[in-house]
Amino acid sequence: MFWIKLKKRLGLIRTQKYEDIILIDKIEKSGLFDSEWYLKYNPDVCAAKVHPVKHYLNHGWREGRNPSPRFNNNAYLSDYPDVASADMCPLLHYINHGKSEGRIVRELPNTNFINSIFDYKVLKKSKLFNKKWYLKTYPDVKLAKMTPVKHYILHG
Repeated sequence: MFWIKLKKRLGLIRTQKYEDIILIDKIEKSGLFDSEWYLKYNPDVCAAKVHPVKHYLNHGWREGRNPSPRFNNNAYLSDYPDVASADMCPLLHYINHGKSEGRIVRELPNTNFINSIFDYKVLKKSKLFNKKWYLKTYPDVKLAKMTPVKHYILHG
């Protein structure tokens, strides 16, 4: 980080790039973002060779993707509608404000076995889940090489 700050002072690095690096570093140091986990559960991001934290900040949180099993985006936005209405990244809000305000973070339920094989089979056969609509609405699912039902259960 010393060299990054020095480059900034010498004018060798753009302000926006410097701010991005500082933000990424802050998120990684929080312990609430797991790059390996994020790439595992979002193979489309891995295939696109995008930095996982950058993807999360620019797209992932809005798409309902979680930064790690230790931070549930949708639960945080549901618990704190002020954050949702301000269109703020929930993880960034928690790091910058929520933690010091005593806001609670919920973890994800265990996703190791796609919640339950029974739920997966029931939903897959169900007429309530429209695979074509889901793929049309979320085209990144095709890139993830994951069935729409599995993607919905893990991320939906």
